[in-house]
Amino acid sequence: MPDSVLAGFKLLAEDRFYEAHEAWEEVWLHAQKPRKLWLQALICLAGAGVHRQKGRPDPMHRLLHLARHRSQEASGYQERGVDSHRIAQATEKLALGSSGSDLFSLSDR
Repeated sequence: MPDSVLAGFKLLAEDRFYEAHEAWEEVWLHAQKPRKLWLQALICLAGAGVHRQKGRPDPMHRLLHLARHRSQEASGYQERGVDSHRIAQATEKLALGSSGSDLFSLSDR
């Protein structure tokens, strides 16, 4: 079985936000807290990227807010070098127009 978490990060780096969301959701369905909350934060981040691509700022900002909230709930959990602080930083970058490749460094994972 492929590593869906890593696949999600690679898809995100290619601005394939919907596909990243789908990859992480596959793992989220079977995850337990705090990993489940960490994955929800990434899923919301990817969903916000989808709304940004479609020119829908209001749902984008709602999902970015939810991503920050879920990442705070997962505080202390990290995987592939990404913790709640890094997710919060990524939400700010996405809100400012950064591409998916600028959100997380591939070398960090």
